[in-house]
Amino acid sequence: MVHVELRGLEKLRDDMGKFAKKALPAAARGALNTTAFDARREWVQQVGRKFVLRNKFTVNSLRIEKAQGFDVSTMQSKVGSVAAYMAEQEEGRTEKAHGKHGVAIPTSSAAGMAKRATRTKQVQKKNYLTAIQVAAKVRGIRQRRNAVAIRLAGKTGGVAFLDLGRRKGLFRVKHTSKGRFTVRMVYDLSKKSVTLKPTPTLQLALDVVTPRIPRILGNELLTQARRFGIVGY
Repeated sequence: MVHVELRGLEKLRDDMGKFAKKALPAAARGALNTTAFDARREWVQQVGRKFVLRNKFTVNSLRIEKAQGFDVSTMQSKVGSVAAYMAEQEEGRTEKAHGKHGVAIPTSSAAGMAKRATRTKQVQKKNYLTAIQVAAKVRGIRQRRNAVAIRLAGKTGGVAFLDLGRRKGLFRVKHTSKGRFTVRMVYDLSKKSVTLKPTPTLQLALDVVTPRIPRILGNELLTQARRFGIVGY
């Protein structure tokens, strides 16, 4: 004859009831929020690798909305950006010209780089579109308009709009010591629409963080189990 005596069964039942009611939601909430903060930290690193940042606005635009409450079925944490252009960078977009000419695409020269280099630096302040003053327009055939625009811009080291036929753009003009002009395109205005390829950073961050979620949840469950004294049964 075997006699089995289960001691503390009622206490275990009560503790597990409390655990299910309070600890499980707390663990879920903690796991969601920890994951969100972890994702933001990784996102900041990805943004730094992929983009040339002029200031801290892009990083500061990355925000977290923490999970709240005790209803696990509706609980959620969010990671996102208040900057609209981050969604465009993540998914890509097609930009269309709104004026007479094409979309203004900055060249390597606008960033102070070599003429034929791939632009990897930010546009210099003097070459911001808002800082550029274009030489006055003149009438006549295309060749005459271009020649006059170069002369006018060359007097001040300014910028001229030149129509080269297939290519149009804004060109910075400098007057050399030999009485000649050097002309370098700073914005290409040849295309009426431009498709920007996606540059995902949030997705890359999620790819790094997602495998960590089981460990994060496990740690939160263990923390709550210790808090309620359940560890040790």
